[in-house]
Amino acid sequence: MYSKVLQKIIAEANITQEELSKKCKEINAPISRVQISAILNNRANPPSEEVSRAISKVCNVDDRELVLEGYLEKAPHEFIDFLNKFQEQLFELSFAQLENNFDKKTKKILLEEYKKETYVKLILELLDMQNNVNLYDNNFKIEDSDKNIIFNFEYPSYIIEDDSMESKIPKDSKLKLKTQEKYKNGDILLIEYNNTKYVRLAIFIGKSTFLYPFNNKYNSLFLDNEKFKIIAKVNSIEIKL
Repeated sequence: MYSKVLQKIIAEANITQEELSKKCKEINAPISRVQISAILNNRANPPSEEVSRAISKVCNVDDRELVLEGYLEKAPHEFIDFLNKFQEQLFELSFAQLENNFDKKTKKILLEEYKKETYVKLILELLDMQNNVNLYDNNFKIEDSDKNIIFNFEYPSYIIEDDSMESKIPKDSKLKLKTQEKYKNGDILLIEYNNTKYVRLAIFIGKSTFLYPFNNKYNSLFLDNEKFKIIAKVNSIEIKL
């Protein structure tokens, strides 16, 4: 809803309605304090696209969120129905390749969490979607002309000390790790949460992540992205025999 997004933006910018009105006027997108108050209290429709972009500029946020919220609030119900169906189809497509990793109950929980994401967030995620790009490759070697290894740099590794990822990853397996700029659904990650390291399969849902153990004796984690740190992706596994 436009009013809620605007309220959040104003609060995070630590600006008064009067100051916001004044600064928008200075960049030729006038909106009065009375209009701002009416919008915040759901007594007025969203302003023009120009004003939404001006508010975003003054508050130093991505202008697309307010603009899209403004358009969605005026959209016909047929378009909203389409977004509902599209959201569910996108979920099914995204998780089709992971179907065997989850039971029906877990999949239902994930779908319910996924549907809590606003349509604007969904649209922005699609607009910002990029191919995963590695920051660097952690595995390379230098050889001389006779193929003697002069320098060898391998992936950093981690020994998994519990059975939380069995049957896929046995306890005491050596995990070769790789850092990336971006991670995607289905990646098995080494994370740190509350000063403890976990290996879990990750499902990204907006600003939160579902961290799934293959062994159902362990609880899944559903965490805000700010509350845990991704150390690296599990790139390969050496199983101890």
